[in-house]
Amino acid sequence: MQIQLKQREIEEALKGYINKHGISLLNKEIIISFTAGRKDSGLSADICIEDAHAASQLHTDDTGSSDSPPAPLASGDPPEEPVAAPTKASSLFQK
Repeated sequence: MQIQLKQREIEEALKGYINKHGISLLNKEIIISFTAGRKDSGLSADICIEDAHAASQLHTDDTGSSDSPPAPLASGDPPEEPVAAPTKASSLFQK
């Protein structure tokens, strides 16, 4: 017998697994990133769980406009790492 699961089905199964272990996903945004390992390493999943309100603020720039959500990745594409906005550093040596 062979069972084939699509990425969406795997994501739903992971959410069910997390919920079953007592972590509430109510009003949460769940981001799942899959990484294919080399040879026998197989596939791994990184799961980020954030409050839905806090996650929506991450997609808002200084002008208050929201970015559109990222497009779904094609099978085999590596997930993009989020890039933090540069911050202006103050020097300890300035008068």
